[in-house]
Amino acid sequence: MNPPNLLPHNHHTHHHHHHHHQPPTLTTYLTHLPFLPLHDRITSLHHLSQSLTPQITPTGTRLITHPSFTGPAPLDHLGTIYITTGRDCVANNADLTTRILHADVGALLESIYEKSRELLDAGI
Repeated sequence: MNPPNLLPHNHHTHHHHHHHHQPPTLTTYLTHLPFLPLHDRITSLHHLSQSLTPQITPTGTRLITHPSFTGPAPLDHLGTIYITTGRDCVANNADLTTRILHADVGALLESIYEKSRELLDAGI
């Protein structure tokens, strides 16, 4: 019979995992995106594009924000990833599902660019 004080003390049980970890910044996320496999990248782009809000800085830089990430990111950063991903679709002879999803991302991004153009024109 082991006296209780010889039992291994599990200090790890007291670490309550708070899910309030700082979410990654949008810029960091975008920086990692190009390294994902093609289909994952397009799925991520698609998911991301559905919840983006365009912003304009006082100097006229187009930014985007997303509810799951902290801080804005440059809209053109996302635009560039979209374009290179399109080239990868061609280079990798991507399947139809992947290409259709990529086209959907294009449509979503187009409306974001359109909104940010309106913001620019409005001078907000």
